[in-house]
Amino acid sequence: MRVVLQSVLAVTLLQLTCLFSSGFADEILSSEDVVAPKSWSDYLNGTNTLGSWVGEGKTQAMWEGVPAGMEYSLIQTRKLAEDGNRIRIRHRMETVDGKVISSGGGDLGWDDQAGKIVFTGSGFDTGKPYFGTAVLVGLDPSNRRELWKHTETSRGKTAEYHMEVATDGRNQFIERWQKVDEDAEWTLELSRQNPLADITRLYDISGTWNRISAGGSHVVVTARLTLDGRALMVDEAIKKDDGSLEPRSGYVMSWDPLTK
Repeated sequence: MRVVLQSVLAVTLLQLTCLFSSGFADEILSSEDVVAPKSWSDYLNGTNTLGSWVGEGKTQAMWEGVPAGMEYSLIQTRKLAEDGNRIRIRHRMETVDGKVISSGGGDLGWDDQAGKIVFTGSGFDTGKPYFGTAVLVGLDPSNRRELWKHTETSRGKTAEYHMEVATDGRNQFIERWQKVDEDAEWTLELSRQNPLADITRLYDISGTWNRISAGGSHVVVTARLTLDGRALMVDEAIKKDDGSLEPRSGYVMSWDPLTK
């Protein structure tokens, strides 16, 4: 259930220097650590992975069609389908010079017959197809973690994996992969996509600004980033002769992923 997704914007990838320093165990979750959701709504209430995510790193010897040791960037999107009954997952992983390492996706949803959350997906790894299915073993809602059992066929070989998903509840996301009966792991670290950050790097208006209006008033403009750098709040006030400020207007700038 690899997820890495294609973006409408070119995004500067964020380095994660400290991720899940507490609450992320040395070993992948076991079935004893989690509780299986009893319905689709239970899962939606327990997960926090919807959105667009970006990351970078170096490939490891985990998937049959992906060679180890390649520097990569990736973008991933998980969106709720219009009917509300599926999460659509797409991914794209590229080398630093733009060559596609892996691309594809699939759908995640509730299987009435199995009574479980399942995923089915496919794509291409270094130009050749793969096919994968996954079943959610359970959730650990207290630590925002999910445990999946994943099976993948690529280049005529089939492998089984444990896959753990963890979020910090805000803007960081981890996928942790391990082949069944093997010790080696691959951890994919991502951060929530934030195009506003790219805009403010090029055109940073944060701070306090003074100007004289056409009518001669002294206007003080204060701009500051908030919500972990995902919104820009701007307030305008008139400076009176006694030095006090009279609020005049204000607005919030943020990225709207639904507006095209």
